Amino acid sequence: MQNRGVHLDRLPSGSWRVRVSVGGRRRSTTAPTRRDAEIAGARLLIELGRHLAGRDVTVAVLAGTHLADAELAATTADDYRRVVDALPAHFTDRRVADVGVGDVEHLYRTLGWSPHRLDRLHTVLSAAWQRAMRYDWADRNVVRLAQRPKVTPRPVTPPDDVDVARLLDAADGPLGVWLRLAATTGARRGEICGLQWHDLDLDTGALVIRRAVSYTPASGLVVTATKTGAKGHRVVALDVPTSRLLARHRAERAEHLLGLGLAWRDDWWVFSHRLGETSWRPDYVTHAFGVLRGDLGLEHVRLHDLRHYVATTLLADGEAPVTVAGRLGHATAATTLRRYAHFVPATDRAAADSLARRLAQHGNDGG
Repeated sequence: MQNRGVHLDRLPSGSWRVRVSVGGRRRSTTAPTRRDAEIAGARLLIELGRHLAGRDVTVAVLAGTHLADAELAATTADDYRRVVDALPAHFTDRRVADVGVGDVEHLYRTLGWSPHRLDRLHTVLSAAWQRAMRYDWADRNVVRLAQRPKVTPRPVTPPDDVDVARLLDAADGPLGVWLRLAATTGARRGEICGLQWHDLDLDTGALVIRRAVSYTPASGLVVTATKTGAKGHRVVALDVPTSRLLARHRAERAEHLLGLGLAWRDDWWVFSHRLGETSWRPDYVTHAFGVLRGDLGLEHVRLHDLRHYVATTLLADGEAPVTVAGRLGHATAATTLRRYAHFVPATDRAAADSLARRLAQHGNDGG
């Protein structure tokens, strides 16, 4: 990107210094790479009220500006950033105004990426071009007009009852408690890591999911509020054995704190390496689960499959999709059905048999 008022200098350390001047006002910052410096320069110009034309903005600057301003979960932002950073320079160095629909489709054909990764790229570029239209950097969203990469949904292959029971029997300590929650509530990995003691009501057997924890090397540990329902949280019922397991875990934590001369705090984390002050990182759970499943010869079972186990088992047992959606934290039952529709026929078969039994009781067996 070349703009009047933006000056880039390579420092002895290898990083870049960015200096911006608009109407006598000056700002400066540093960036690790030239591309990051160009993005920082564009953002500073915008902050100082300078209008940039599409001819002044490269794809790299557009994508970087979008990712810096978009409201995304930390893990999502990190994933999108890695996808954008992997794009070839011959595309990211192009001016936004010069990119056409054919250029985008040619990019998709020549990258050699998996359909799922291309789909993520399409999502982030389409959102970035929408921002470009708002900023008058582009007249149309060429990415949205391009043919979206065709993605075949990954089949849901939940573990069976025996495999889940083996995992829960083999896991001990806090990890066993964590996995029990995953296999009975269907909560997401970050949501279970995000539980604090005041979220649990073990007398009534319920927990409230209010927040989620995520981690990336760039952002560190990030805590965000959940967006399920009008109040931004959801209440999930607990079975009696799970409530007892949590009560035992809480008693052990309280005894440990008492031995250290520390008072109990309800706002501390249920799963923590540091007395309760800091939650487990989600990737720690994934690693610990990976070791456990390897020891048991269950490499085909992923941690996220415990969520699938809850959804498919409940649907197969005849629970209403709206109930399952509420437990999983889906926005609507339609989301649940789109993901798990092929597990519903078993319920429908049971319904058909139930109707036949009722009619048979009154002398009509279909003969």
